[in-house]
Amino acid sequence: MTTLYNYESLNYGYNVHYKTGGNNNPLYQDKFQLIIRKFPGCEYMCTDVTLPGLSQSPQRFETPFGAFNNSGKKTDYGTLSVTFKVDENLKNYKEIFHWLRDSTGSITPDNYKNLIDNNRLDSSKNTHAVFTDGTLMTLKNSKQHNIAINFVNLFPIQLGGITFGFNGAKNIMTAEVQFSLDYFEFV
Repeated sequence: MTTLYNYESLNYGYNVHYKTGGNNNPLYQDKFQLIIRKFPGCEYMCTDVTLPGLSQSPQRFETPFGAFNNSGKKTDYGTLSVTFKVDENLKNYKEIFHWLRDSTGSITPDNYKNLIDNNRLDSSKNTHAVFTDGTLMTLKNSKQHNIAINFVNLFPIQLGGITFGFNGAKNIMTAEVQFSLDYFEFV
């Protein structure tokens, strides 16, 4: 193994090693598969996925000798953004629509009660019916699964609109949905 950067001399204890002669194939943006248990209409209709960003707020410590920053106490995860092709019966759009609307009880409290009564637990994780897990699989050039990214406790927080119109073009309709999540991890 060849060491390109060695931060040991800084006494931070970090070493960054890069393998040479290994897999240098780039990751292509169209080589993925997204599976969300509660949103099966997405698996083969998904066109874009944007991984959530991560952030933390540093803690500032005041001392008589100056102020210092230290790493924060928690990691904040952004939202998972998914764009999908809408099928002609709007089935996949309605899956998200009902999930989002019913989970808030915005029309009537019975919507929320029905969501819970009809699907009390997500059997895969024994969690509340509003939440589900998902997995983004990156694919190798040979279309084999490469890396899995698991999203924990997803639920929709925003569903974009669909525009109908007569512009002469036969465009495929897409919609975007934003998911909140507890965290994600590479497995």
